[in-house]
Amino acid sequence: MTLVSPFDLTGPLPTGRTAIEASAGTGKTYTLAALCTRYVAERGVPIDRILVVTFTRAAAAELRDRIRARIAGAAIALTGDADLDDDLLRAIAAQTPGGRAVAARRLEQAVVDFD
Repeated sequence: MTLVSPFDLTGPLPTGRTAIEASAGTGKTYTLAALCTRYVAERGVPIDRILVVTFTRAAAAELRDRIRARIAGAAIALTGDADLDDDLLRAIAAQTPGGRAVAARRLEQAVVDFD
């Protein structure tokens, strides 16, 4: 029997292709939105270089909307000087070369490119 460690959203970013598989209601969409946000903010990956695949058009539309909303929300939160109350946002600010300002600019550009 293989033991699987829980996935840590603030841990090292996966490299290469990554598959996320889990039962309904387990947070797959939340996890995908967070990973997309991190890749854009921390690594500077343009949003048009990220491919996320799901099974139905309705699920794809919801996933697209949730990813865009997470990126937009992170951009707004990282723009100000307020304390970050989200572990993911604190990790992004700490792990992005150049810090919050660079992360915010990358995320803002992703929102523009999304639209």
